[in-house]
Amino acid sequence: MEKLELKNELNRMVERMPASLVQEILDFAEFLLTKKSLRAMESNIGMRSSSNEQTAHLEEEFLNYKTLYPKLENE
Repeated sequence: MEKLELKNELNRMVERMPASLVQEILDFAEFLLTKKSLRAMESNIGMRSSSNEQTAHLEEEFLNYKTLYPKLENE
């Protein structure tokens, strides 16, 4: 079903329900949206975490670069 068809079917069902059940549907919809947002945030944090790990690795690699790779006199 297309989104519009789904919305229309949901509206037909909601019209037949008491307010208490409609409230449960609303609560569930809010739950689903919150869950989706949390997953997106966790994904972003994971990506930032990887970037931080990569940055730390690079900083460690270049920690003693002047000692390890002294500049040649004629450069």
